[in-house]
Amino acid sequence: MKILTAANHVAILEELEKELSAVSPGSEIIRETDALMAGKSAFNHEDDMVFAETNMKPLNGLQRIQFVKHEHPGVKSYLIGTDEDFSESFLIVSEDVTGILTYPFTKETIQAVL
Repeated sequence: MKILTAANHVAILEELEKELSAVSPGSEIIRETDALMAGKSAFNHEDDMVFAETNMKPLNGLQRIQFVKHEHPGVKSYLIGTDEDFSESFLIVSEDVTGILTYPFTKETIQAVL
């Protein structure tokens, strides 16, 4: 399984990768902190899942997901962020989003979302 993770914060990506690896050992996890490189990854890889930070810059998480879904319509897509990010955001109300995952991540929360 190929999983694209995109966020501006390396610490968030490291924690997400650690927990995803525990839930889905053997998966290829592509970690991107640069919005342009995350977009390029969508062209070069057919990902099974994409996790995008809600408040990512210059594209927010929903825009990142929509970009990947344009290339790979069947990809499962998840927004990641804090409870505060989601309480202040309209982004989670979209048919493009499979689910949301709140920080801090645990094996149990990831299993529940997947």
